[in-house]
Amino acid sequence: MKADACVQSVCETNPIQFWRNVSKISNQKATCHVNKIGDAIGSDEICTMWYEHFRSLYNTVIDNASRDIFGSACDAVSDACNTVGVTGY
Repeated sequence: MKADACVQSVCETNPIQFWRNVSKISNQKATCHVNKIGDAIGSDEICTMWYEHFRSLYNTVIDNASRDIFGSACDAVSDACNTVGVTGY
């Protein structure tokens, strides 16, 4: 019945009423933020899930030279941020 009302508002060439009906029918509790991915629920578990995923993905090939270069670059950025007083990470 709700779908019929939406169709009727389109047939009457009333797009404003159509979108009002869609808004009323849609789930008002829906958010634009994901709160569940697979078995991970909540921001902490989702963050941990992605951390573990990419950690295993990027650590599949042993390359100590690249790891050392990356670590040095991270240290340099960290030192530069500390020099200018940037915090929050």
